Amino acid sequence: MPLRRLNAVRKRYKKKVEGDSHLRELLTGSSIGLTIRVLGAILGYAFTLMITRNYGAVGMGIYALSLSVLNLGGLLGKFGLDVATMRMIATYAGNKEWGLIKKLSRISFLYTLLIAGTVSLVLLILAPVIADKVFGKHYLTPHFRVAAIGIFPFVLMSLYAQSLRGLKQITSAIFLQFVSVTLIGALLLGFFILMDFKQPGIPLYSYLGGVVLSLLLGYELWKSALTKLPQTTTSQMNIIPTGKFLEMGFHMMLSGSLLLLMGWIDRIMLGMFTTESDVGIYTVALRIAALSTIPSVGINSIGAPKFAELFGSQKLVELKRLVKQTSKLLFWITLPILGVCLLFPNFILSLFGKGFNQGVMALTYLCLGRLVGASCGLIAPLIRMVGKERVLNLILLVATLLNIVLNYLLIPRYGINGAAIASMFSLIFWNLAGVIYARWTLGISSLYLPLLAR
Repeated sequence: MPLRRLNAVRKRYKKKVEGDSHLRELLTGSSIGLTIRVLGAILGYAFTLMITRNYGAVGMGIYALSLSVLNLGGLLGKFGLDVATMRMIATYAGNKEWGLIKKLSRISFLYTLLIAGTVSLVLLILAPVIADKVFGKHYLTPHFRVAAIGIFPFVLMSLYAQSLRGLKQITSAIFLQFVSVTLIGALLLGFFILMDFKQPGIPLYSYLGGVVLSLLLGYELWKSALTKLPQTTTSQMNIIPTGKFLEMGFHMMLSGSLLLLMGWIDRIMLGMFTTESDVGIYTVALRIAALSTIPSVGINSIGAPKFAELFGSQKLVELKRLVKQTSKLLFWITLPILGVCLLFPNFILSLFGKGFNQGVMALTYLCLGRLVGASCGLIAPLIRMVGKERVLNLILLVATLLNIVLNYLLIPRYGINGAAIASMFSLIFWNLAGVIYARWTLGISSLYLPLLAR
């Protein structure tokens, strides 16, 4: 009897997938993206283990703070043009306007080149000021300068990855963005460890070596993708005006900046109020909790361009159905990951070395926040892809201010646990606020609660 029921469920599921091309594409793209992202995560945690085992919590803290400069500068250097390019490429591809994709590629590359170069130069000059005035640690200056130089290749690599994603070349895009950098970086770091290089900047140099080589790979992948596009002589659509393109990128940058700031503000403020060791322990706890974001990256890799394609074609019924399907899929894949982290936090943290089990409560708070986030589905990509970036920016701004205030109040008293509580509440706030907005104004619900789902 159980076997008969299982077969019946399998047949219904197969029939449902075969009858829904968007769901089929979502599952295929998500599975590919998820598989590659899992590989990237394994490499990422191996890279983290290599750092903590050979350079300790202090080395991990220096690496994390330097990476914050790289990520902040990278976000400013992108100016949101990578995501804006992905959105427009997905729209043009959905309408088979291949010639516009090539034009857009040239425009986005030139503007990214100019903006990223400027940001890299400015942060290179300001590195001593950031190290001294923000963190009160002058010895971080050379590490911040190296990170500033790395902004340029980091931004261009991201542009190539997002462009490939817009063409639904998920395997290439996800590999470039989440595997190649860490893989090459880990190989370089392993070489330096074997050669007994103990300088605290070695992990950062290894990572940036991975970025540069991944940029070269991204260039070759994108050049190959462009040559395979059909040749067109006519176009019913116009290329997006430069002003509108930059405006779209600016709003994408704002939302991305706020998300990045919320992701880094706890570590930055821990660096201001506590020690590098605390930053290192918290960073490890944060990375363990971030395991739960692997499914969202895999699903979002195909979900976001599909949202843009369906909304651009005004297929709203299909869009609503796809949003519900992505939310359900995301929740059930994320739940087991968070369950393991919540049940065995001490054991997991102990794998990273002595003293890291001080992050048990921080890891618990971070996982609880991500559980609520998983219930809300791909709410940020949804709001972005339907052109409501300004609303998303407002929601994220309030959440960022909430995060800063809570960190300021809680870190001096509770240390890394206070930072985790602040992160949890700000994450819950912006996810639920986004769900409410999408439901009331767009008529699209991304919230999935198993006990209430029909």
